[in-house]
Amino acid sequence: MTKLSFRKYIPADTMLFKSLNIEWLDKFFVIEPFDELVLSNPQSEILEKGGYILMAELEKEVVGTFAFLRLWQYHDAICDTFCRKAPLAKTHTIFQ
Repeated sequence: MTKLSFRKYIPADTMLFKSLNIEWLDKFFVIEPFDELVLSNPQSEILEKGGYILMAELEKEVVGTFAFLRLWQYHDAICDTFCRKAPLAKTHTIFQ
């Protein structure tokens, strides 16, 4: 059985965090300047402001991300196209 796990964001995740979010935003919404700012600078725009970022992994491969902004805004769980039909896509409800 494949095990889904979560870990804290590390600086090496910056490009993956951005690309997963951009893929999702581009498919379902419009990418706004605020999105670009936050996704390009997760350390200063999320973490240093008291937020959290988690990375979801299946078999040691990052397949999704989840961010909480300090203002208690739900940023949403983002998962790659492969995992949208897997349990990860339903996991975000745990954090609401």
